[in-house]
Amino acid sequence: MIRDDEGNPAKGVTIARELVEREKVAVVFGGLHTTVALAQVPVWQELRTPYMGAWAAGTNITRNGGAPNYVFRVSANDDLVDRYLSRYATEVMKKGKPGLLLENTAWGQSNEAGLGKWLGERNIKPVGIEKFNWNDPDMSPQLLRLKGAGADHVILVANAPEGAQVVKSRAKIG
Repeated sequence: MIRDDEGNPAKGVTIARELVEREKVAVVFGGLHTTVALAQVPVWQELRTPYMGAWAAGTNITRNGGAPNYVFRVSANDDLVDRYLSRYATEVMKKGKPGLLLENTAWGQSNEAGLGKWLGERNIKPVGIEKFNWNDPDMSPQLLRLKGAGADHVILVANAPEGAQVVKSRAKIG
């Protein structure tokens, strides 16, 4: 299992290449950050080394156009998750005015596309799309903009630290 150096794509590519060329690994398990996993895809394809993504869920990691494709996933991909979230919000929660709150990363971009697609199939358009960066200390401005736009629910794509900050910001603004 490789570490992806806290979201650093360039370092992740260097690590990928060193593992295969210098360490002679036969298969690699890894991938916390979509941004890094996407950057590594060309290395796995070029070096014909199987890569098993254990966490990063960006749809284009595995749906990368490679033939043959050496990149696989054991985690759900964003497209499947976005389909489920869209269905749950509209059919179970009976909500129709989503606000999207997404990481300002490749993972957030992947979810923006997927949620747009699946909500669009239900003839629903997000009332607002807000982004945040890792370690943002306050998500109140984004939440207030979504509230002001008329969101009746928020679909959040975040890692644990930023997700916790969203909950704190939500409590702060009432």
